[in-house]
Amino acid sequence: MQLLLIFLLTNGGKSIKFINHCECICQVTMKTVLDFFAQAPVFTRKEFTTFLEKQSKVNPATQAALLQYHLKQQHIIRIKRGLFASIPRGSDAKGYPVDPYLIAGKLAKDAVLAYHTALEYHGLAYTVFNKFTFCSNLQVRSVYFQNNAFEAVPFPSALKKSKQELFAVDKVKRHEIEIKVTSLERTFVDIIDQPNRCGGWEEICRSLDVIAILNLSRVIQYTLMLEKATTVAKVGYFLEKMQDKIGVNNKQLTILEKQIPKKPHYLDRADRRDGKFFKRWNLIVPKNIVNQQWEEPGYDI
Repeated sequence: MQLLLIFLLTNGGKSIKFINHCECICQVTMKTVLDFFAQAPVFTRKEFTTFLEKQSKVNPATQAALLQYHLKQQHIIRIKRGLFASIPRGSDAKGYPVDPYLIAGKLAKDAVLAYHTALEYHGLAYTVFNKFTFCSNLQVRSVYFQNNAFEAVPFPSALKKSKQELFAVDKVKRHEIEIKVTSLERTFVDIIDQPNRCGGWEEICRSLDVIAILNLSRVIQYTLMLEKATTVAKVGYFLEKMQDKIGVNNKQLTILEKQIPKKPHYLDRADRRDGKFFKRWNLIVPKNIVNQQWEEPGYDI
């Protein structure tokens, strides 16, 4: 049986602790651990502990020593406390790019990739961002890693109230690791509901131009679940604009029309200048959005 020798420096290098594989790690061999790393490009401390416990009974001190050893050998790197990435053999730990979607999907046990991150995942974003957003009911601090920012936002309050946080959420495999991401239909509604989490209306409109097909029944169902009259009006407005392109019928629009605000609302509360009123949706839309006119770089030079 292969022996695993781990030299763990402590107290600033003044003492060395020796751990013998036979006495402390039982059946867990170096090859077994490296096989785990090869199958888990991003993993949590809990997942590593679960793996070890399936192999043999390993106490917490030994688990920590194993992680420290493989960190020192650059077989893995730490993303944040309790979250690690595996480094393929022969790769440089300092320069190896870790998949940011896997990081976002592992930062909380209930993480769901959402908003612009979901739009990018579905291949429909106009612009590539270095910020990754996920929904979670947990308090998760923002993380900065490899020039990317990772931010947790709460699930929509209506979904939390009805315990429907996972409605229209897809479980997908990425590098054989399962993560959760909002479906295209939910993403469509979410970015219209919260444009600030998608880079603003220009980014949204340019991204929506790429969409060729939607499950409209699902879009309507999810829109109504959010229990926001203004969001209903906004979704209705955009669906009507895309009516011919994606096959929206008037019956479907009428379902939304019955739930619009009783008084006129602004599509963008921060931009109330020079808007056009759409009576069907009781919605005032900025003319640059109506006409799809955007300032190009250097416009004011």
